[in-house]
Amino acid sequence: MAFYELLSDQKLGRKLKSYAYLPRNRKEADRIAKSATPDAVSDLGEVFRTADLAELSSAPPFSMAVALLANAAGGQDPAAAEEAGSVLYDVGLRLRDDNTSESPHYDPTWRYVFWETLSLFPDIPAAARAFDLLDEVYRELPESRVEAWAREAGIDLPRGRSWTVKLVVPSAEPPHFDLELDLTWVPEREARGQIRACEHWWSADPEDLFWAHPVYATQPPIDSQRIDLTTQDDGGRTLQATLAHPVTGPWDFKQFVDDFEAATGTTLDRSKTAVTEAKGQRSTAAVRKWLKG
Repeated sequence: MAFYELLSDQKLGRKLKSYAYLPRNRKEADRIAKSATPDAVSDLGEVFRTADLAELSSAPPFSMAVALLANAAGGQDPAAAEEAGSVLYDVGLRLRDDNTSESPHYDPTWRYVFWETLSLFPDIPAAARAFDLLDEVYRELPESRVEAWAREAGIDLPRGRSWTVKLVVPSAEPPHFDLELDLTWVPEREARGQIRACEHWWSADPEDLFWAHPVYATQPPIDSQRIDLTTQDDGGRTLQATLAHPVTGPWDFKQFVDDFEAATGTTLDRSKTAVTEAKGQRSTAAVRKWLKG
């Protein structure tokens, strides 16, 4: 049973259930602030202290419930603020200590969602205190291969957040096409994304996929070296070749760009590489320099 179905306040439960996306910033997290009443804090406290953490059901409702408690912890009602801070700390302890795959409660999703949501409330001491419980855990994790690659590539990694980045390297001359890396990283999870060649990265035109994770059963088999891309130049032109090296993950993207250019005899404009990332991140210049190096 989902945690919001265990709340005595069914209206609050329905409101939390209605959220379909994780808050991306403080403004979105504060949409729940008007619901941060003493009764709501008490209701959530009773559920979160006793519920099976493996059955929280859905990340967006859980995230907004955490945001509600964070708002209450920074609110004007002293008793509600104290209780909300206590609930956050207690939940943080449970998520921190149930940290092995053998634990009946362990699911890295909830630990991460709790941590990421509270990263939006650094100005509220009780929220920051609960955040630090899990931040210590994440700081002690060894750097993943994806993180190491991203730093090498010059990507500005945000603290206390997952990150998504898209790199698009365009051709410099006909035939027109883009090489794209689309990647999402979350602590304790394998990176998700894909590397592909396509006529336009923003369209649903035919694409040539070289790497993807996860790979779904409905997808055609992926050939990590074979190039077979049709563009619309000159009434339809097909690039066919074989890469010198297989594409095994994002760490191969630079080699992929170099190999694609060499195998097809085309020219890529690394100086016009587009980098799409979170607001406030500034990685474009560093990524372009890395690709040219």
